[in-house]
Amino acid sequence: MKFGGLARADRTLVQSIFDSAVSDNLDKSIKLSVAESREQQSLIEHAREQALHIVSELVEAISDETLEEGQLPSDLLDELLLEVVDESDDEDNTHFDLIVGAVSDLLESLDVDESVIAEVFGEDVEASDAAIESVVNTLIANLPDAGDELDEFVREFIYGEPEEESDFDAAKPGSTKIRKVSGKSVVYRGTFAIRKGKKVVVNKRLPNQKVRLTAKQKGALKKARLKSHTANAIKTRLKSFKKGQKLGIYKR
Repeated sequence: MKFGGLARADRTLVQSIFDSAVSDNLDKSIKLSVAESREQQSLIEHAREQALHIVSELVEAISDETLEEGQLPSDLLDELLLEVVDESDDEDNTHFDLIVGAVSDLLESLDVDESVIAEVFGEDVEASDAAIESVVNTLIANLPDAGDELDEFVREFIYGEPEEESDFDAAKPGSTKIRKVSGKSVVYRGTFAIRKGKKVVVNKRLPNQKVRLTAKQKGALKKARLKSHTANAIKTRLKSFKKGQKLGIYKR
């Protein structure tokens, strides 16, 4: 039995050890949280790079009418998605969902309506094909010009969110604006839309205005595309992240 100062010293020692353990666990938790956050951010960036590759291939093939005989727009999209997703390593569809989400983000960043995006990935093949054709026209019309504007858009999409919802000032609701696209005058009308939970005015291209990618835009998009090793890089990072979750390194 211990009395007085000795008991108090023991209690102080125990409390000190407890506080030290709590502090160590907290430090480890913070470090794991930072590591998890960085791993997730890296996955998102790679997925967005993949999305740029998929969408640029899709836009170029459909706008240049180079689909193979009998190939549907939805067939090409499926093929492009499967090229970057290894089904044998993606039993729970984590990688596939990540890529589809990144493609959806890219389309929305270029003012494609959420309802159209839903049709693109829907089960109705005819509706999906029509939606993809519509998406391609919208993307070409809204894609920034080759050069600094396009480079900045690519950087913002991969590494962060752009502050503006459109790459040029939106017209007032109901009014129209004219913009030069591939040397042609394209007419837009300002309409209301919901973006990130807020009501905003966005430019919508009026129908029956056929436009195509310029040679400069094609070249710039090719620079933004992933190289062959990047597909393997995201798979490796995804496997690492999943393994970390199983071992308890990352929280689910």
